[in-house]
This record gives sequence, C-alpha cells and structure tokens, in this order.
Amino acid sequence: HVRVARDAAAADPSGAVTWGVDADLEGLLACLPAGAPDPRVSAWRERSAQLEAALDARPTAPLTEEQLARLISRAAPDGGALFVGNSMPIRDLDRWSASDGPSLVVGANRGASGIDGLIATACGFSRGLGRPTLLVLGDQSFAHDVGGLAVLAEVAPDLTVLVVNNGGGHIFDRLPIARHPELLERWFTAPQRLSIASACSAFGVDHAGASTLAEVQRALVSGAPGPRVIEVSAPPAERQPG
Repeated sequence: HVRVARDAAAADPSGAVTWGVDADLEGLLACLPAGAPDPRVSAWRERSAQLEAALDARPTAPLTEEQLARLISRAAPDGGALFVGNSMPIRDLDRWSASDGPSLVVGANRGASGIDGLIATACGFSRGLGRPTLLVLGDQSFAHDVGGLAVLAEVAPDLTVLVVNNGGGHIFDRLPIARHPELLERWFTAPQRLSIASACSAFGVDHAGASTLAEVQRALVSGAPGPRVIEVSAPPAERQPG
C-alpha cells in the first residue's frame, strides 16, 4: 500500500501503508518517466463513454436522483465551488456525475451524525473561498441545520442551497434495516413535516421549487442575486436493501 500525501504524518489507523511518499500527487506525476499507456486505460475510457451516453439517453421524466446528480455536476458554476451533503447526495454525485462538467472546488463534511451542521459548514466554505458555491443536501440534513439560514445573507451571499426533498432519510432503504419495514419509516427514514418554503420565508431567504429536470436547470442558471434555496421534489430511488 502506497500513500501519497503532502503531510508525512497523515493518519494510517489500519497500519496498511508500506511506503509513504511525502509529496502532492501532481508533483509526483511530474517526476515519473513518460511511457506507453496501459492498454486497459483505453478500454476503461471507451466503456465509461458508453455508460455516460446510456445515462444521458434515458427519459427525463419522472425526475430521478441519478439524473439530478448529472445535471448538478454540469450546471454548477464554472470556477465556483460545490459542497456536497452526506447520505445519498454524496453517493449519487460520486456514482453519476458527468465527466464533462465545469472545473470546481469540491468540499464535504461528515459531521458528528453525518447530517448536522451542513448549511453552516457550507457558509464558511463559500466565504473562505470567495467563490459562488452550490450546496447539495437532503431534506433531513436541511431540517437538522435549518437555523443556518439565519446567517446565510451575512456570511455567504453567493451560496445556493439545493435541497433534494425525497421524504426522509432514504439511504436506509439500501441498508439491511430495509428488511424490517415495521421499523424503517418511523425510526430510520423518519419523514420530516417541516415546510422548507415556510422556513425560508421565516428567515428571509429566497425559495424556488422544482420537480422536473428543466425546472432545476432554470433555477440553477437563473443567476438570482443573494443566497437562495432551491427545493427539488424527487421520488426516492428504488429500494435496494443491502
């Protein structure tokens, strides 16, 4: 196991690293001698292109989480920043993002419980970078940091919050607990009764609703000034218990 890191003291809790390289990845690649590419690389790229074309050819209605992830990866502000919430958003973007999207700085924060403090963290992320920033998170995460809207205009005026409202924590649909429907919705999915539009109104933050890819696209490229929230109503992905 080779670890490449700028910090020589980077953690290795599993003790798996056998060779540590104290460098950043770009610097290391610049030192490697040029050589013929592995023939497998061309095959991987060709297969990847086929998969991307197949995804883009799928019907756009009804809206799905995979299509939303692809749209977000292409519609985020070029030269801006993307902050990704936990549970399904970060998994969807990791799995379905398009390879032809704009150049972005990407950030994420695990949080103590995975879903807490994401609006506040994204505010600091956007302010520190000084770039237009898109935060993508689920309705559960939004509810757990709804108070973060109170400082949005003052701290992060260039932050757009996109909330994927699919009616609760549907990451649990893909975990073994999904085999116990009598427990799943009440204790794990736990749909929120919070009105996102009303919460935004209470804090004086602009709110826009969207339920189709075209509506999401228009909302993202509208260039509305100031912080805003885009609420995307999306059906949960098909249940696939692990």
